[in-house]
Amino acid sequence: MKIGIASVGIFKGERIGGFQKITLDTAVALKERNIDVCLLIPSDNGFLISTLLEPNAGEIAIYTFQKINCLSDFMLTYRGLKNLKRRLDIDILHHQAANINTTLLINALDTSKHVVTFQDPFDWNDMFIERAFAEQDSSVFFSPLFPVYAKARIEIIKKGIRKADTFTAQARFLVDKAIKLYHLNKRPIY
Repeated sequence: MKIGIASVGIFKGERIGGFQKITLDTAVALKERNIDVCLLIPSDNGFLISTLLEPNAGEIAIYTFQKINCLSDFMLTYRGLKNLKRRLDIDILHHQAANINTTLLINALDTSKHVVTFQDPFDWNDMFIERAFAEQDSSVFFSPLFPVYAKARIEIIKKGIRKADTFTAQARFLVDKAIKLYHLNKRPIY
């Protein structure tokens, strides 16, 4: 059995944040039990240049972080997603959070089982709170089109994650929030 974990965070150096720690701890625990596991992470070209294990093969960069294989750059193009499906034979893909990449991966890896964990589902109000604390140079948050972006983001995520096989939530209060926000037909497990 091969398990993939889709992370919302990028792994850089020794210090990692909450989502990254949960992702890495889960991957390490699975690896210690001799389960084939890999991490699927967002792209950060500056980091990948120094840690690349093999040449960028069809939009996918592969490197190792704490003995766990990590794949990145796969979400850039349709071709990259198709290459990911061909190169990875993932039985179960665990998404650490619901985001646009979750929608892309659920559609691209249509033969895998998908588990989505709600750690911090962003509703309309949450996006405006994040906007208030964003850096001034964040063009998306301070664009006059931000409300359009926020609504479209929620709709894209909603459409994609409803195809997942099961849902989990990090906290009890997130169960109802996720059901309401994404119009789920299955109740997340807490």
